[in-house]
Amino acid sequence: MLSVAGDGLAILLLAGVLILCWLTWRRPFLGLGFLVAGMAFHNFVIMVLLQLGTSYVLVRAVQVWKEAILALLLAIALVRLWRAYREHRLPHLMSMDWVAIAFTVIVVAYLVIPNDLLGGNTSLGQRLAAFRLAALMPLLYAFGRTYRPANDGDVASVAWLIVGAGAVVGAFGLVELFLVPTRDWLSWGVNQFSAWLGFHYGGPQGLPDNFFQTMAPDAYLRRMVSTYISPLGIAYTGLLVFPLAVILLDAGDQRRVRRVIAAIALVLLLAGILLSVTRLALFALVGETVLMATFMRRRWLNVLVVLVVIGVVAIILGYPQIGPVVDSHLQPTHVRGGLVSSSDPSFLEHIRTVLADFEVAVDHPLGEGLGRAGSPAVRFGGAGGSPDYAPGESAVLTMFVDTGVIGGVAYGALYLFGLVQAVSALLRTQRRGLEAALPMVAVVGGLALVPITMTSDLWGDFSVTFLFWWAVGSCASAAFGYVPARDAAPAALRSVVTS
Repeated sequence: MLSVAGDGLAILLLAGVLILCWLTWRRPFLGLGFLVAGMAFHNFVIMVLLQLGTSYVLVRAVQVWKEAILALLLAIALVRLWRAYREHRLPHLMSMDWVAIAFTVIVVAYLVIPNDLLGGNTSLGQRLAAFRLAALMPLLYAFGRTYRPANDGDVASVAWLIVGAGAVVGAFGLVELFLVPTRDWLSWGVNQFSAWLGFHYGGPQGLPDNFFQTMAPDAYLRRMVSTYISPLGIAYTGLLVFPLAVILLDAGDQRRVRRVIAAIALVLLLAGILLSVTRLALFALVGETVLMATFMRRRWLNVLVVLVVIGVVAIILGYPQIGPVVDSHLQPTHVRGGLVSSSDPSFLEHIRTVLADFEVAVDHPLGEGLGRAGSPAVRFGGAGGSPDYAPGESAVLTMFVDTGVIGGVAYGALYLFGLVQAVSALLRTQRRGLEAALPMVAVVGGLALVPITMTSDLWGDFSVTFLFWWAVGSCASAAFGYVPARDAAPAALRSVVTS
């Protein structure tokens, strides 16, 4: 009976995907917003479908909803490019475009280079998975360069969509963290979901290790995981959405009801970031708030800086004393500890894995091939026992391990050039209002992610990849004074496709 319900739910979801594709066809800019907002619920939906016993074919069909929208956006972009070529009005490439092209060429080259030449011994699945992660960055950048809002209403719609998704994540996270016993995640199918993705974790009862912060032997402090089923997804995506939420509250609809809703959404978003208990993200959040207050010069943001600092201190010092703590059997325990300690096992393990990435990168300046480091190696290669295995804790070092010095430098240049263009685009705005939304995401969020991309496998979280590189692409056009035409009306768009 449950499988019937699961199949029915999957069919309804596929119908929803078709609607999203139709809306994307009419307004490609909105499709980019659908990608970011939809990823907030993707993992939880797949987990529910698996637990209901849904046909694997239907689960796979639902799982590739994002690829369907990406393919549609790519098809529209190629049609526009072909039309521009026929009409001899191809846009001039900018310096940032050449960096993106160079990075793409390097990634493609490492995809086709035979394993024997690099000694990486990676499987096809590893290489394709790593290629997808790397190729999404220039692809989303290109979409940002190509697609513009049809009107200011599109910008507001996308902002509400993304911030609203973040608020829902925060609200559900509060429920699952404080009102739902941790053991219930087992009955919800979280371990089945992990196995479906090819991961097997060593946390209590097989739960993902990052569900918890280790407080003491056999004492684990719960972190908010919500619909991302990961505290890192909440924290890192939240750092990008936070500037968007601030802009929306400051420059949104002047009607009181909507301003109240925007304020509530901002509070829930902040609650999610704070209760993810991701320490680096907490410190980055403080820096983001200070930057926003500096850029926008609003009095209420000065107050928000104080409140965020208080919230971060409360999480670091107070939450370990009141938050849910369980033992290895997921039973509540009264053992308490602190989050900041030089002997913290999770912190020390993180440092060890980053150093392992660094050592492998130094030993292989030409790289070991795509998929040799990080999650693709774990999912498809089982490479954990190899002396040349890189855990992939650092997005930067993963690029160096996979594609050598040339690929790592190209990645660094792509990121740094993106920040430079984002700053230039932001300076062209009033640093307030919806026109500053994406530039603020790229500048403030991008700076916040700098230490995180050095120490975390950041781009495995697609919502972060989609939003950041989309924002960077949009900023690159504005920074150089080239802004593609606003997305055509539906009838005009159809004429493009049939030309």
